[in-house]
Amino acid sequence: WKDAPENSTAKARLVIKGFQDPDLISIRAEAPTLSKLGRHMLLQMAASHGMTLEMGDVKTAFLQGDRGESQRDVYAQPVPELARYLGLTAVQILRLEGAVYGLRNAPRRWWHRVKADMERLGWRSHQLDQCVWMKLDPNTGDLIGLCGIYVDDFLVGGNCRELLQGVIWTWAWF
Repeated sequence: WKDAPENSTAKARLVIKGFQDPDLISIRAEAPTLSKLGRHMLLQMAASHGMTLEMGDVKTAFLQGDRGESQRDVYAQPVPELARYLGLTAVQILRLEGAVYGLRNAPRRWWHRVKADMERLGWRSHQLDQCVWMKLDPNTGDLIGLCGIYVDDFLVGGNCRELLQGVIWTWAWF
């Protein structure tokens, strides 16, 4: 941690010591990622349907995960610089409300957020690879959009720009 120079924005990423989590052994951490076969299938389907593909990387993805940590009692002792910045005394600690870097289940929390958001936007997960998402025209049932997700990297394609905007506007991107 260091103070940002004048007229600049400070950037910091705090990482929790997840290996010290008392629930380390019992907590579920697995999260699916786009398989090689799924990626090839997505590229073939996009080419067959004449779709343009765009790539994107979600900014600080794990911090955008669902707020499930509020269901557990997870605490962290802040580094002295953060404690000073937040006005905490030496004996005060932080209670985590959401997923953060270092927690064993952060990837799973992120995946749950992505899955819920994609379903809310009307996308369907493919039967062969749950990280390949399809958008079908509600009237004709025709394929109008494809999306492949590998952790925080997205490969999105479709027949109209408005379709892609829903995915693009849902998360913060690099």
